[in-house]
Amino acid sequence: NETVESLLATLARDLLDHERLSASLLGGRVDMTSLKVQRDRDAYHLSLIVDMGGEQIKPFATVLAVEDAWKPMAAPRSLHARWKPVYDSLCKALTDALSQQGRPSSL
Repeated sequence: NETVESLLATLARDLLDHERLSASLLGGRVDMTSLKVQRDRDAYHLSLIVDMGGEQIKPFATVLAVEDAWKPMAAPRSLHARWKPVYDSLCKALTDALSQQGRPSSL
């Protein structure tokens, strides 16, 4: 449902810890207008675009609906340690946005 996804994106944008995100990007610039939430069955993915001085990186985070509760996925093992705080920030914003909307069964 696109309406739910755009509502979640708006909520996540408001809930995102901008200072923590910027601090962990080492000079990268976050394009907040690029923030998107997409649903894929029981998974919700949040992504946005970060400009790292001309190179565009698209970090993402995933939260799953498990037994009618929200379960943030751990960062992928292949993720560089420098990007882990970014992943954690995105994951927290998405989890908080989903929680504000209620349980998975209500979405």
